[in-house]
Amino acid sequence: MSCVKIALTNDLEVSGVEFQSDACAFSVPPLPEPAAIILAEMLRGPPGPTGGYTHVQSSASAAWTINHNLGVKPTISLYSVGGVEFEGQITHVSDNQAVVNLATAVAGFARCS
Repeated sequence: MSCVKIALTNDLEVSGVEFQSDACAFSVPPLPEPAAIILAEMLRGPPGPTGGYTHVQSSASAAWTINHNLGVKPTISLYSVGGVEFEGQITHVSDNQAVVNLATAVAGFARCS
């Protein structure tokens, strides 16, 4: 099993990086300013859509009902509990609700934008 630990200050300033697995471990001391800024931007990611909705499906199910109440038929991205994106059959029942049908029962979350 591997683990990466990135220490951050309040404004996503990187103060150190550690990596650990069954085979090895290493750490990186505080990064110089340009590298810290680049890594912080990578961790922060691009700005997300304004509005939007995240549906959490905590129990595994082959059918997810998403009541997003956005008043439009949004783009919906599906993710497993581990954050891996996957595909499913998405039906927009209305401008405020969608139903996702999956081949097998899955727990995770959906981002509506």
